[in-house]
Amino acid sequence: MSKLLIASGCSYTDQEYDGYSEHNIITWPELVAKKLNIEFVNVALSGAPNDYICNSLTDAIFDYSHRDIIIMALWTESDRWYPIKPPKRLRTKDWLVTYQLRCMWRLNELCKQQKVPLYQGHSTKLFGGLSEFYFRDNRYSIEDLDLLLNNRYYNDDYFGPQNPWSNMMWMANETYIIPDDGHPNQKGHDWIAEYFLTKYEGGDFKMPSDNYNTTKFIYD
Repeated sequence: MSKLLIASGCSYTDQEYDGYSEHNIITWPELVAKKLNIEFVNVALSGAPNDYICNSLTDAIFDYSHRDIIIMALWTESDRWYPIKPPKRLRTKDWLVTYQLRCMWRLNELCKQQKVPLYQGHSTKLFGGLSEFYFRDNRYSIEDLDLLLNNRYYNDDYFGPQNPWSNMMWMANETYIIPDDGHPNQKGHDWIAEYFLTKYEGGDFKMPSDNYNTTKFIYD
């Protein structure tokens, strides 16, 4: 049975994002599939929260249960969630941290249950500088690591090669982004594809030398 790659994420993964078509950019899921010489399905959606990423991949796992599938998830930032305007009782640090981590936990547990390989990382700051619009009465960023690291859903494996409050390395380097846009250019997508391929092959990912100083790590 031939393998099938299924990928999801936000606009950093969505091939239909306008900036990619304007600049003839091939997104990382297609690059990974070409390198592995397998078919792929991209269910990413621009502006999607982590709930969508989890749910779209959950549906795809069952939709393609007859195939030999590989799942790749590029998680998104923490100020996207359902409901878009939560009631005041939900506007707490604990709720938002738990919400995001629970999305990741659900997908990880499902993949374990279904014996489906899962490779994941995250694109933008997941827990750094949370939305002041919805939390204007409780402005904060997750600098209290205990709130995150002691959460019952926390797992290091969710975050890829950087910590939960930093961006991917390419986001801090103009050579990796579309000018006046902020999304990854072709070099950026090549880098993301390289990361996922390295994870798939079981190797240790090496940061590009020109981006080495742009990311902090939890464990050095």
